[in-house]
Formats: sequence, structure tokens, C-alpha cells
Amino acid sequence: MGVELPAGRAEESPFRGFPPGALATAIPNLFFTTVLPRISDPAELAVSVYLFFAHARKKGRVRFLTYAELAADDILASALSNLAEGALRRGLNAAVERGTLLRVGVEHEGRAEELYFINTAGA
Repeated sequence: MGVELPAGRAEESPFRGFPPGALATAIPNLFFTTVLPRISDPAELAVSVYLFFAHARKKGRVRFLTYAELAADDILASALSNLAEGALRRGLNAAVERGTLLRVGVEHEGRAEELYFINTAGA
């Protein structure tokens, strides 16, 4: 019996598990106890969890992701591909409204850009 996948995706083999010593991404316990129970939109969940992963991969003291980076990210696009069009924008808006993420609008080289930060106590 095969796994039913969305149209346009080739059948994938089952996930084989995490190998010993695999890198891990830290997500605060409060996310699971306070934020997760309130999330009803899968887009918000996918975007929020992905931001923790992508944020951890950034270097430097001030870490953020731009909307353009997120929109161009193949991993995130794949995670959102089963959801309705506009899932990235909807997920970001919901996470910002909830307070999980912070959004700052800036102008860079004559273009408007959105920067997304994880909402930490020191932010």
C-alpha cells in the first residue's frame, strides 16, 4: 500500500529516522506549552517551526530572515506546498499577530523589505 501524495509529487520513500549525532534545532519549551496549543493554521505552524531552524543557521549577533529569503527557500516552499496559495504570507501574518515573530519593514537599496525576527525577551 503506497502513501498518497499530492498531485505533481513523485512517490517518496518513508523517512528512515534521525541518525545518531544529527544536528538539532533548539525550540523554546514555551513554544510547545503556550504557543502550539493556540495554533490552528498549518501554515502558521510550518512557518514558525521553520523560522527557528533558519534562525539557528544564521551567523552574527542580530539574526533575522527577510521575506525574500523565505519566499525563495525550497525547504519551506515544499513544506507549504500542500496548503492553499498564499500560505507563506498567511503563516507569517498569523505568527506576527500571535507575537511569536516580529516583523520590521525597512528600505534597502530603494526597495521595501520585511525582516522577521524570533520574538525573544531581549528583542
